[in-house]
Amino acid sequence: MPMSRPRMMGTVQHEAAAGVVGVLSTKSVPEANRLDFWRDVVCRTIAGVEATALVRDRPYSGLIRTQSMPITQLSTFDLIQVEADAQLVSRTRKLIDRSDCAWLLMIQHDGICELGQGGRRASLAPGDIGFLDTSRPYDVLFP
Repeated sequence: MPMSRPRMMGTVQHEAAAGVVGVLSTKSVPEANRLDFWRDVVCRTIAGVEATALVRDRPYSGLIRTQSMPITQLSTFDLIQVEADAQLVSRTRKLIDRSDCAWLLMIQHDGICELGQGGRRASLAPGDIGFLDTSRPYDVLFP
C-alpha cells in the first residue's frame, strides 16, 4: 500500500508544516501484533468501533492520519484519513454506551465501501459522501 507521508510507530507525530497533526501506523509493531494494534487504534480513534480483518494471508496493514480543527459553535471537528487492508467496522449498542456520539461524514477517496445503519444500506464509490449517526449502531464494509 503506497503511502506518501511519513508514518510514526504507534505514537502521534506532529507535522505542522504538512498540516498533519497525528499519524498512527501498524508498521510500528511486530507483524503478529498488527491486527490487535489496529483494533485498539481504530476503537480509540474512530467513534468507538470494532474492526474485523478480512485479510488473513498476510500481516494486517493500516494507517490513520488525524487533525483536529477549531470550528465556531462545535466543540470538536476531527479530520481522519484511513488507509487500511480490507475490514468490517462495526459500532454496537455496547460501544455506543461507552463513548461519545457524533456525526461521521465519510468521503470515499479510493475503492468502494458499503454502509449499513437502521436497516438501510448504501455503497460509496470514489467521490461519494456518506453520513453516519454514531449514536446508533452501524457497520461499514471495506472490501
